[in-house]
Amino acid sequence: MKTIVTGKEMKQMDENTNKILGVPSMVLMERAGEAVADEVSSRFDLSKKIGCICGKGNNGGDAIAAGRILFERGYDVLLFFPREIHVASDQSRQQFEIATHYQIHCTTDMNELSDCDILLDGLFGIGLNRALSEEDILLIQSMNQLQKYVIAIDIPSGICVDNGASMGEVVSAELTVSFAFLKVGHLLYPGKSYSKDVIVRDIGITNHSLGDKTIHSMQLQKEDVAALMPARQDHSHKGNYGKVLVIAGSKGMAGAAYFSAKSAYLMGAGLVQIVSCEENRYILQTLLPEAIFFGYESHLDENEILEKIKWADVILIGPGLSVQPLSKQLLELCLSASEVPLICDADAINMLADDILLLKRAHTEIILTPHMGEMSKLLKMSIARILENEKEICEEFSRNYQVDCVLKDATTLITIPYKTTYFNTNGHNGMASAGSGDILAGMIAGLIAIGMSCDDAAAVGPFLHGASGSYAVNVTGANSCMASDIMSQIPSVLCDIMKDSTSC
Repeated sequence: MKTIVTGKEMKQMDENTNKILGVPSMVLMERAGEAVADEVSSRFDLSKKIGCICGKGNNGGDAIAAGRILFERGYDVLLFFPREIHVASDQSRQQFEIATHYQIHCTTDMNELSDCDILLDGLFGIGLNRALSEEDILLIQSMNQLQKYVIAIDIPSGICVDNGASMGEVVSAELTVSFAFLKVGHLLYPGKSYSKDVIVRDIGITNHSLGDKTIHSMQLQKEDVAALMPARQDHSHKGNYGKVLVIAGSKGMAGAAYFSAKSAYLMGAGLVQIVSCEENRYILQTLLPEAIFFGYESHLDENEILEKIKWADVILIGPGLSVQPLSKQLLELCLSASEVPLICDADAINMLADDILLLKRAHTEIILTPHMGEMSKLLKMSIARILENEKEICEEFSRNYQVDCVLKDATTLITIPYKTTYFNTNGHNGMASAGSGDILAGMIAGLIAIGMSCDDAAAVGPFLHGASGSYAVNVTGANSCMASDIMSQIPSVLCDIMKDSTSC
């Protein structure tokens, strides 16, 4: 797993490395400079002129160090200072003095940067926590107008490290060289779109730098997912792989039930039963004859529904269900009677938004899978407000209602009460198509059915879903990718993830 840190956490680890582990700050700055220089050297030959934009903080010192090391390697280097060096941090001033001994050309004239081929952005880094001044905005705009290849040091200047927000204007970087760990601002938009290709380099700040603190934000990798997947046993039958109850699909919305139910099967579930309106019987039993079908018409027999709830090992409710009295009745029965994990998606979330206290009735584990619009309804909060503090808002929501929350977006955020927060960035914009979310909900249900914990399924499901989408886009292209294409790639993804097992 990759560790994801906030600006405050990174600053504390930096200080701990210096004060507790005894590594001088200048040593860390030298290592940062060398890491940036290595990335430049590996990509560009000595014919390229390097312009270093050196801010007054330690990020500027990193840029000076990188420029000096590149100068030593034979590159033509220019150090640009938008402010007087006497206002810079102690380490940056020291780096400047060293650079002057090497007689590296320094300037305060931005016009000289036009002769450079590559720019190193050391203007602000992760320390930025305020709106930019008009002067800073004009400076960044001028940098972007030069249309050079830009390498950001740690994070593109103008991005808030804790939420990915623009602080007024942002340096558009082709490459970001970060240190020690990924930062939250690298993964959340718009920061992710400005960071582009992010390389994380070790400079001596490690988990030993945490002291007595624990970092709870992570990004799963392929090997983590493989390790979490439950193994299938030779001596087994369908009962060993769980029973999934899918309550989905109002009239005209059979597709949502189909995508959810089949995705649960494709994840390995032993048996899936669909509860849907009677009008969907023919199409669902035709499309998915492997599933059991139970239809209801204008009213519900609560005893029959309670029997279905008791039958299940995991319940998914909401895809295509519509918001109507019968749907609300089904949701209330699930929340009050279920003793197995319950996944609420789509219209189940829309109904919860009208009566969020329904969640307090539940006596089982719950996973909610909202997209940003549904999250806005749940929280009675604008999307813009959520984006300002997405991680903290979602973590608080999970704690308040004791639910795992899978907030679907270009970067999907998975928050688990008082435990780990996961960032999932795999996938493709071609997945933005009707039915994609139904597939994810079904995949999570299937993972729980085969024996994965709710917390792990909430994290692993989006990873596998994103991978399936990427596989699909490779076949169809982004514009033509449909939910059925995503679902068709689930077997290939699972075989790839578990290629060392006997499952494929």
